[in-house]
Amino acid sequence: MTAPPTVPQTVGMFATMTALCAFILVVAYGWGTHTLPSSGNVLMFALGGMIVIGGCVGFLISALANIILRAGPRKLRLPLTCASWIGFCVISYALLIDMGADPERSLELSTISGVFGLLIGPYHAELFVGLWFYKRSLKVIEGDGARKLAEIRRETARKQEEYKRQFQASRDAFRNDEERQRAIRNYFRS
Repeated sequence: MTAPPTVPQTVGMFATMTALCAFILVVAYGWGTHTLPSSGNVLMFALGGMIVIGGCVGFLISALANIILRAGPRKLRLPLTCASWIGFCVISYALLIDMGADPERSLELSTISGVFGLLIGPYHAELFVGLWFYKRSLKVIEGDGARKLAEIRRETARKQEEYKRQFQASRDAFRNDEERQRAIRNYFRS
């Protein structure tokens, strides 16, 4: 069984993924604006890389939408998360067109990232964000349970002390009553 990654490993993986996505975005933007030729490597990075971009950014946008929509109804969470990702894709397409990119190539790039973002993003975002919320609520429940358990233990200890005092008082009263009866018997005998 492998150990979970440490914080430096996690930061390293995140930095590597961010650098890869930035490189792919630069190549895809260059291909979309006709500054890079349509060679095999450029097409592989531009079109194939948009699968990675779509998955990563789709997950991030969907996770943010999922966190925001947590307070709403459960049945609408996934459709609204998907709608937010589609809205992000439309906005990014409009920005590419405004920046001077070719509309057909921009549509191809946006479609690829949009489809793979929908395949990866909302479902994994629901899984990870749901797990995060579950663990968070579990900690709250465990904290409340520990607090209630401590209260119960204190209340039980207080009741035990009260019962011991009552038992001691009743035992003392019984002994006093026995001694009084002995004293009366001894008085009458003498």
